[in-house]
Amino acid sequence: MLLVAFAAVFAFVDLGAAFDNDPHCERYPRLSRCPKPYRFICGSNGVTYSHPCVLCFEAILRGVDIKMQYPGKCKKRKKGQREQ
Repeated sequence: MLLVAFAAVFAFVDLGAAFDNDPHCERYPRLSRCPKPYRFICGSNGVTYSHPCVLCFEAILRGVDIKMQYPGKCKKRKKGQREQ
């Protein structure tokens, strides 16, 4: 019985899910209006963006490829520490 309850709990948890660093810019056809609420993400350029849509707008505007490093605000680097 305990095993069945344990299995039922973990049936809803994807333990193998990895962070997808592709911002999927095709989801935002109207880049001038990014959806809310804010979903802070750290870009591969070390800049914190309020939403993947804002990251897409920046990448398209500058003509560069920016990926999502991790969810949340970027951690401050120490002086002299290089971007990974």
